[in-house]
Amino acid sequence: MSLLRPLLGGAVALLLAAPVAAPLAAQAPAAPRPVRQAIGVNALALPFGLFSAEYEVALPTPGFAFGIGGSWLTTDVDDDDYDASDRDAWVELKGLYYPGERPFRGFSLGLSLGVHSARNSDGGICDFNGCRDAPRRSQTAPTAGVLVSYDWLLGRAERFRVGLGVGAKRTLRDVRRNDPLEQVYPDGRFIVGVAF
Repeated sequence: MSLLRPLLGGAVALLLAAPVAAPLAAQAPAAPRPVRQAIGVNALALPFGLFSAEYEVALPTPGFAFGIGGSWLTTDVDDDDYDASDRDAWVELKGLYYPGERPFRGFSLGLSLGVHSARNSDGGICDFNGCRDAPRRSQTAPTAGVLVSYDWLLGRAERFRVGLGVGAKRTLRDVRRNDPLEQVYPDGRFIVGVAF
């Protein structure tokens, strides 16, 4: 009888606790905390001499985000007669709208304003005295652009970000044929990063 009394007490306690524990166990797991910021880099472009990174923050107005990005491209030109290195650098501010009103997920449309700086060389100059490097020329101008992209947040906590996009940028000044800058640039985006 002395052993039966503690067992009966434990069984009664379990029966009384079951109605309270069942609703707690049936609750769905907590949803991931909403993300407000994201950073990323274009990892696939690194082997080609292009470094590109971006930062975005979701604005209090649903679906809108603001970002800043930059790119640095170096191209080595090797020839039998000369050796040169061309460089392009961009910095831009972006305003984005996500129609699904969930930042960093789904389609987004954006406008950008930035600055593009370019330095290049025409290559070698050859005459009767031999060949030598042509002088390098540099040029800087403001740009404006448009961008359409699609983003995913992956993983159980939805923190890993992948984004793809296409667009175009226009140099906001007249560009001549021999200038280092171009009038219009295609714009592409493949970004991997984290949202927090």
